[in-house]
Amino acid sequence: MLLVGPPAPQLQAQSTAPFAPGERWSVRPPSSATWIPRDATFTAQGELVWAAASGVRPEVFLSSVAPVSDPLLLRDTDFDGAVGAVSVAAGPRPDQLYSLHQLSRPDSTLRQTLVRRYDAESAALGNGFLPLWTHDMGAAVNAPAFLAIDRAGTVLIAATYDSSRSEVQLDRLDPLSGALLGRVHLDGTALRRLLLSADGKRIALAAGSTLWVLDDDDTVLLEVELPTSTAAVAFSRDGRTLAYGMGRSVLVREDAGTGFGAPSTIDGRIDDIATEVRLSDDGATLAIGWWNTFVQSEAELEVVSLPTNTRLNSVRQTGGTPGLQNFPVTLDMTPDGRRILFGLWGSGDSSSEILLVERGQPGSILSVDLPGSPYDLVLGPAGNRFISASKDLHANLFATSGVLQLFETGERDLVMMDIPKPGHALRFLVQLSEPAMTWVLVGFAGANPLEFPRLFEGVFQLDPARTILPLITVPIGANQVQASVQVPDGSIMIGLELAAQAWITTPTGPKLSGTVVRPVVL
Repeated sequence: MLLVGPPAPQLQAQSTAPFAPGERWSVRPPSSATWIPRDATFTAQGELVWAAASGVRPEVFLSSVAPVSDPLLLRDTDFDGAVGAVSVAAGPRPDQLYSLHQLSRPDSTLRQTLVRRYDAESAALGNGFLPLWTHDMGAAVNAPAFLAIDRAGTVLIAATYDSSRSEVQLDRLDPLSGALLGRVHLDGTALRRLLLSADGKRIALAAGSTLWVLDDDDTVLLEVELPTSTAAVAFSRDGRTLAYGMGRSVLVREDAGTGFGAPSTIDGRIDDIATEVRLSDDGATLAIGWWNTFVQSEAELEVVSLPTNTRLNSVRQTGGTPGLQNFPVTLDMTPDGRRILFGLWGSGDSSSEILLVERGQPGSILSVDLPGSPYDLVLGPAGNRFISASKDLHANLFATSGVLQLFETGERDLVMMDIPKPGHALRFLVQLSEPAMTWVLVGFAGANPLEFPRLFEGVFQLDPARTILPLITVPIGANQVQASVQVPDGSIMIGLELAAQAWITTPTGPKLSGTVVRPVVL
């Protein structure tokens, strides 16, 4: 359901085959509008993309990851007067979509900060894609604001900075109702990063010259004075491992239950500073983006094994166009630390602005040379697809347009070819290593994946206690087969979360697809 408003964004069909590495689709602003996507995230187990575009006509929109010519599902363009970047966050379900934007109020020097919640399921039922609630953060401020949610979608926080008071305001919100659960004010000289641990237990605020760490009761656990402001801050899943940039070093602190201990240090080169860091869930893998402050077109990307501080990956980019800053601006990692996605502004040459690497392995799994610069990169849960929100020209150059793109590595062996909708057909495509009788099993995700090496190869990820529908496949090309099912019509189907996995008969016995797709009917 699309709201009446500016023309819908221009959409481009997939530019590669469904199993080849590369771009699947792109979303651009309509010719009558100018915006640049600045923020994006996955939801619904990586099957939906929630994104925000900022510019003359800001908007938020929800897209499917299906490789179709029109992946756009829902959009809201009601952001007239918004200044700065619009931010988004999402819980694990499509009824947990959030945005943050600021308006010039009460005058052009101050900003009103608003947080909204959207529900894609309610919109699919015909109720309109409108905010379920809006939270006003109160005091007018004069700096950007930040939004964050934990992995389970149970903790939602937002922060603003007011330079006239040298003060950061942190609001805790009820994700369902938007009710204010708590408010804290902290001293600061800026606000560079708001971070929430994946389990929702700890918060970090990079507040200019001070780094604050709070627990889930907003008790201060750590206060660090920084010589320079940084946005390079990262948590492990439970927030008990903390990494942050301090000049040409990254400091790592551990909390074994008695508070954060003394930091260990990872040093960069003499003229480098850490601009981005990320930690794996267990805190054992650290990724760093270094930027050379002297030769500003140079950058280095590293993956480090902790606590031995052993460098596992290192990619350094040098050269490029004089005057362009090759700034590592965004970084993401799979929870297990196996795959790391780096994004840089680029240096105006053939060096890639996006690199996806495997921990401890040489080279890259996929690299992309963008015409412009990325603002945000988000890696899917399995590490085989990612979203890029980028500007059409280099970040140092003026431009008013950009593009949101979905990329895949080509490793998936099962693809959902359609957007799941009531009353519509849903096709699945399977990539085989050799011709084989194949079924696509459609059911519900299991809580505990099953392995029976004597019965089949692979991991069975459906729930065997619930209904499983086997779909026979038909060949459609070289070692590719397709199956389809008609999704029943009716509003009762809205919000249904399914799971599908391929069962392949081989000469050595049954084999399961490594990929499981998780359709959500909207």
